[in-house]
Amino acid sequence: MNAKVARPGRLALAVLHAGADLRLRVTGTAGPPPVRAPGPFTTCVARLPPAVAEPLCRAVAEAMGAAGAPVVYPPDAVHVTIANLDRATTGDLPASVAEWADAQAPLRARVAGIGYSRATAFAALDLDESALRAARRALRQTAGAPERRSAALRDRVGAANLARFERPLGAEAGRALTLLRSHGSAPFTLAGVELVRTDKVLSATGTEILGSYALRGGDHMPPREST
Repeated sequence: MNAKVARPGRLALAVLHAGADLRLRVTGTAGPPPVRAPGPFTTCVARLPPAVAEPLCRAVAEAMGAAGAPVVYPPDAVHVTIANLDRATTGDLPASVAEWADAQAPLRARVAGIGYSRATAFAALDLDESALRAARRALRQTAGAPERRSAALRDRVGAANLARFERPLGAEAGRALTLLRSHGSAPFTLAGVELVRTDKVLSATGTEILGSYALRGGDHMPPREST
């Protein structure tokens, strides 16, 4: 991974941050968060390792305090979405995800920094975007999920939300988050995924784990208990 290479996914995350930052400077607010879809959603996610997620969540919580009324994710809910499978047509979705996972190599990544949009604070990941894109396309194909028109760019975006804003983000909070743009991590591996029915924030009370899978030839991990 070369952090100096400008990749489409990394550029998309930078544009989100820059757009919210410009609105803050001009209007004093990053704009109201979009209305959340009610869910639940059927999706395949890869959680970040606790040693990576914990300092990220702590940094966002300390930087923002009560500004912007953020909902900071608990570290065990910080994740990368591999694919939304709400419209999958396969008859046995857990079996389809297991088939895909058996052929899928783990993904190597690192956190390049923390950014924000009008709706979220997120960890921007530096990773092999071609591998991420191929993994997402292969999963949708195996599960019978349709391709979206925006997939060409969205499939390259590696990001993990750290907080969601319940009201427009103010200038003070924006400045605090901007100081975290270089807050990164050492390299890590996304070696397993989960198939879940969940709400927008992967909360413990709103998430049902349908299956947990190790990537490429590993034994299928025992499902985590949902609460």
